[in-house]
Amino acid sequence: MTGQALKSLVESMFEVVRDRSTPEELAIVCPVPGCGDQSGNRGVSLKNGKTHCWRCNTGGDFVRWAKWLGYAFDDNETIAVTPEELCLLLEPPKPKLVVPVINPISLPKGFHPCFDNPDSAFTKAIGEMARRKNLELEDLVMEGVGYVLEDQKWEPFAVFPVLEFERLVYFQGRTYWDEPGVSTKKFPSRVEAPLSSRYWLYDIDRLRQPEVDTVVIVESILNVASLKKKFAELGVTNMIPVCVFKHAISKPQFYKLLRFKNIKEAILLFDFDAIDLSWEEAKKIDDLIRVSIAEMPLSAVNRKLDPNDDVDAAWAAIERREPYSLAGRAVRKINTAAEYFSNPDLHSIIVDLTTQPS
Repeated sequence: MTGQALKSLVESMFEVVRDRSTPEELAIVCPVPGCGDQSGNRGVSLKNGKTHCWRCNTGGDFVRWAKWLGYAFDDNETIAVTPEELCLLLEPPKPKLVVPVINPISLPKGFHPCFDNPDSAFTKAIGEMARRKNLELEDLVMEGVGYVLEDQKWEPFAVFPVLEFERLVYFQGRTYWDEPGVSTKKFPSRVEAPLSSRYWLYDIDRLRQPEVDTVVIVESILNVASLKKKFAELGVTNMIPVCVFKHAISKPQFYKLLRFKNIKEAILLFDFDAIDLSWEEAKKIDDLIRVSIAEMPLSAVNRKLDPNDDVDAAWAAIERREPYSLAGRAVRKINTAAEYFSNPDLHSIIVDLTTQPS
């Protein structure tokens, strides 16, 4: 890309320094983390499409370089960044300069938000589902939940929009009623949402609040709703729960957290049968941010006890969280084994962590 097309693109994405620019080259304030440029030391050649910064000495083809930084383009191309390259981006560009990788998507056809239709039978069914999860309809209405009438594939599901930078990036469905042995969740296809759930963090925009210094990472949107309600009751304002949709945080999700310089600690909070995976994930990321493990208690009644089932137990787990360490993980295995063998009610849970490799 060269010429006027490149000039328009650069001007729309970066801060151009006019008095240092020429008809053949634009000067911009370099956004590379750690560069510290303030006067426009990065040049973008309109003749050959190359870029270079005289301060941090990085550059190359402009489009490839911009993708490396996390920018997306109108042709719906997505980033191809290796983990090694991501490790160089410990201090990503300021939010006002970031163009997130967002492919335009739409909610299922016939989506109706519950707050617009409080008397609908679907809204009432969602309210019943909320109460089974120790929540109220109002809690889910605050999350933007709605129902679908014109798409048979999504009609059986309450649909939760997922926003990033206040734009729709994803959505997820949850059944109105629980059936034993049947999954309660539904994810959109790649046609409906080109990037999968591993790229997104539910409720990430709230991390921009300046008083927030701790993120609590959970598996489900309903867990987020339960913790938000609990934090409000307790007057806790420095913690924000976010959902990663699965039992572990992906590298793209984790590196998105690094955009927020106000976040000092990440707490991994999953149900008990997934907590060992949490420790494995912590081992990968704890050198980049302080990582703590909060364990839901071992339950003979509910192997997958989570914040929806017992939000008080979730808060207690957060309060007694432990910084990640290999030694701490070993102690946990010993304590878990002791509890397992001393309590006959727990013998039905096939979780002998002492046999798992460290």
